[in-house]
Amino acid sequence: MRTKEMKQELKHAGIGLLMGLLCLLFGILWAVYLTVNHESIHRQFEAAARTALEEKFVINQGGHEEHGGGHGQNAQPAQDEHSAQMHEGHQHGDAHVASTGENELAKLKEELAARASADHEHGGPVMETAHERLTRGHLHAMGLGVLTISVALLLAFLPASGRAKTLAAACLGTGSFFYPLAWIVMGFRTTALGEAGAQASVFPMAAFSIALVAAGLLITLAYVIRWIFGRD
Repeated sequence: MRTKEMKQELKHAGIGLLMGLLCLLFGILWAVYLTVNHESIHRQFEAAARTALEEKFVINQGGHEEHGGGHGQNAQPAQDEHSAQMHEGHQHGDAHVASTGENELAKLKEELAARASADHEHGGPVMETAHERLTRGHLHAMGLGVLTISVALLLAFLPASGRAKTLAAACLGTGSFFYPLAWIVMGFRTTALGEAGAQASVFPMAAFSIALVAAGLLITLAYVIRWIFGRD
């Protein structure tokens, strides 16, 4: 009879045991993936950085052309009042300014590309941060997996209702599984969006995961306090 009751209590917290084991398995497989595909991941980071840089140049060049077009429209009434000779001189001047602007933009593009290439090497700070965030995904998966399994076993022995045990284990297990994923997504987005931009992009996912983990721990803590200080 005692064995059946124990199995039933473990079953209530079984979702926590399952999610904890999944976290551990994911953490191990992710560590293997990082080790085997390190160079491939690095090339992917470099490609993302180049793409982001090219998009910035497209935006900047578009703004430059719009600015130049606005000057042309404002200068049109004045040009109509000038003689044909002065008009031709203005055309040569505008062509020279446009050519100079394009040359300056090309030089700026080469300079920024060289700077970005140097910054995104293996020793570059942005690239280093990206790899570090991917590694933290593994560390958080392993740590939270162990925590989830431990709390699930504790819940099985606490004098609490089956629904409360299932709710606490489910909250803790779900949050523990998705929080490492937030770090991994943030790592892959770091070279494209920058450190702050990547962090902001996964903030909702990370905040929701932390809230779930906190809810599971608070429910467990409440029943532990009740068990210790409550009446038999």
